[in-house]
Amino acid sequence: MADQHAHLKQWRQAISLADRATALYREVVEQNPSMVKFAKELYDAFNDGARLAEASRDVNAAEAHRLEADNFWRTHPAIDRQGK
Repeated sequence: MADQHAHLKQWRQAISLADRATALYREVVEQNPSMVKFAKELYDAFNDGARLAEASRDVNAAEAHRLEADNFWRTHPAIDRQGK
């Protein structure tokens, strides 16, 4: 859905959806850190937020999304975010 908004250059809506996905998966992963599928979805949601912010040419927001992801994974090193 976020990609559909991005395709239409509706950046605010696209980023909002990516942020909602990040918040949802973050909560689920924090409650169930052993669920690799959810961790992979969170990893993708973090990346989508940064990618969409970058595509909207909001460099500061893209960096903020990357920092949020880095901080999360740094504080949760045991979580398998790649699904390997």
